[in-house]
Amino acid sequence: MLEDVHKRHDYLTSWLRWEIKKALYVHWETDKEFRHRRLTKKANRASARSSKYTGGSATFIKTKVRLRVEAVTHQSQQNSENANDSAASVVDPDAIWRETLSGHTRTMYTGWGRSSPVPSAPLR
Repeated sequence: MLEDVHKRHDYLTSWLRWEIKKALYVHWETDKEFRHRRLTKKANRASARSSKYTGGSATFIKTKVRLRVEAVTHQSQQNSENANDSAASVVDPDAIWRETLSGHTRTMYTGWGRSSPVPSAPLR
């Protein structure tokens, strides 16, 4: 909004009182530090590598690169899944159970009995 005031686009800034606009024009034209900061920030906003002055969002170039990387990653994941689909389509529950319990006793995971050889004391 103030950019329109600075460029003297009066038809866009009718909401701002003339006294305030006049004071802003004087400030912008006479304050050298303000002019230097404004030109520096304007140049940084235009820079493709800058992320400090983009209003918290990524620049167009950075977004384009990120989306391209995501697309390539997604395609490679789909290709690897298609190659593994033939083996993954047949699920053998017994094979999964054996793989889960390999090296362990079945009672440790299922709760059927105790995992130690000592018999439990009778409950009263």
